Amino acid sequence: MEQILMLSQTLFYFVTSFAIIVLGAILCVIAYYVVQIGRRIHKISENVEKSSAEVRENIAELFDKLSEIPFISSFFKKGRTKKEK
Repeated sequence: MEQILMLSQTLFYFVTSFAIIVLGAILCVIAYYVVQIGRRIHKISENVEKSSAEVRENIAELFDKLSEIPFISSFFKKGRTKKEK
């Protein structure tokens, strides 16, 4: 009877150890993919930041060109604020 209990206890420890090792490996794989996703998101945000800076420059250039046209320039002049009036 004692041998059966010792065998079942040993078997329990082996199965538990194996399960912990498998869970650890799965967590390592998940962590790897999370890091990869984080890097991709960082690259995407850098690209968006660069693109938005280019768009801002293009819009400013467009306003400058439109302000050179006499009729349209009256719409782009900066008026006085309410505090100055």
